[in-house]
Amino acid sequence: MTTPAPASFAAFTARYAVWAILAVALGLRVLFVTSGVPYAVGVDEPFLVETAVRIIHSGSLHPHFFDYPGLGIYAQVAVGVIVFMVGAINGAWTALSHFGPADLYGWGRLVTVAAGTAIVWVVYRAGLFWGTRPALIAAGLMAVSAMHVRESHYVLTDVPMALGVAVTFLLTLRVMQAPSTRGFVWVGIVAGLAAGTKYNGVYAFMMPVAAWLVMPSPRPRLLASLVPAAGACAGAFLLVAPYTILDLPAFLDAWAGLARHFKPRSRFAEPGWLLYVKHLQANLGTIGLVVHTVGLGLVIRQAVRGPGRGLAVLALVFPLAYFALISRSALVYGRYLLPVFPFLCLWAAIAIHEGLAWTERRDWSPRLRVAVLVLAVALTAYRPVWASVSFLKAIGTPTPQSKAWAWMDRQLRYTSRIVSEAKGLSIPGHKYSVIQVPTLAGADVTTFANAPAEYLVLSSDAWGTAGAEAAAAGTVPPSHRHLLTAAKTIHTFKPDPGQPGPVIVILRLGP
Repeated sequence: MTTPAPASFAAFTARYAVWAILAVALGLRVLFVTSGVPYAVGVDEPFLVETAVRIIHSGSLHPHFFDYPGLGIYAQVAVGVIVFMVGAINGAWTALSHFGPADLYGWGRLVTVAAGTAIVWVVYRAGLFWGTRPALIAAGLMAVSAMHVRESHYVLTDVPMALGVAVTFLLTLRVMQAPSTRGFVWVGIVAGLAAGTKYNGVYAFMMPVAAWLVMPSPRPRLLASLVPAAGACAGAFLLVAPYTILDLPAFLDAWAGLARHFKPRSRFAEPGWLLYVKHLQANLGTIGLVVHTVGLGLVIRQAVRGPGRGLAVLALVFPLAYFALISRSALVYGRYLLPVFPFLCLWAAIAIHEGLAWTERRDWSPRLRVAVLVLAVALTAYRPVWASVSFLKAIGTPTPQSKAWAWMDRQLRYTSRIVSEAKGLSIPGHKYSVIQVPTLAGADVTTFANAPAEYLVLSSDAWGTAGAEAAAAGTVPPSHRHLLTAAKTIHTFKPDPGQPGPVIVILRLGP
């Protein structure tokens, strides 16, 4: 058997390292992906999922919702149609009216898992423009990025938009290396899809513009580069968000509403950039933030002095412009940083790579250089790994709400009539006849509906401070005790030691 040449062996090792990194990325993102479904879904998930289900039920592709463009919604429609058809074959439902948002959340989240895992691969491919070692380090850091792991568990637009931005970055790197009209068109298409996922994804188009500006002369003509790219970008956006034109008045009205939410920050408020730096520190840790910042400095130096000035400019233009955009807004959410993370991981990888190159120039022993590499990556990745594992542990631990929902899903018949005061337990309305009330304190059970309720759901998160002692004792407060005489307690769910959560009591009315 022939020993592989060093170059071949290095390529062989890199290939398997990439697959290992992707396996870690997928595992972290898919583990407990159905946590909270459907009783405690993410804050903004219903906007996409319920809109998709409404389209499936109505047959009209008009989303009647413009807070997000169409691509994320139509992706959920496609998933929902497949889930319904397969479920119908397996006897899960016999009519479309039986299919609701609760049946789509888990499968819809897998779309985000796929997008989140794909970004790791794209980061690796983009990192190869700086070398195999930076590419592997960047992909590894992206795989364990805590914020990215967390948000890949939900049906939201931020992770898919970040994928569109990362692919635009990769394609722009390629088109700068080998300019062609076809290459620019593909860059425009992907940037348009990023914008069609979330409006501010249009900032991705800054990358082909920057690439054209820094290309050595002779540059491709505008009519053979940026003009077709811009047309492709606009066409791709309108293809996945057609009702921005087909129902222009409704879109503009919704845009005005969005503009109110994203107005500039007050000059008396804490600066947006500082809040986002705090989010980064919480996710990267202090050492990680320092390494990423050093990497940023090295990329800026490369952009100014070269060599590889064009590559460096492309690694800077989107993240800096996008960071400036979100920092000006009065609305601050940590997940808005997600499209920047591929670039952050690349910056950190460049910093670690340059540090190792310094040791190589000083003839350190190979064993010592390996130790330095392992230590540098471990210190940079420690906080993200710890935060990712802590998140998974939190969402994977059973709660009273998860236990109550599992019991209800098994024991209650379809269309059971339920009155609930639980705040952290959202009971699917398409499956049961649900009346949600702020509190059942002093309630007269005969007044809930024309048809009498069959079950009552009591929860200590609706009892206020007066019910804290009762919850600790495992009973109900005086304001609810009259219900125990009118109904039979059939199950009580309590939080486990060290696991916060309400006491949930399920009562059955009637015989």
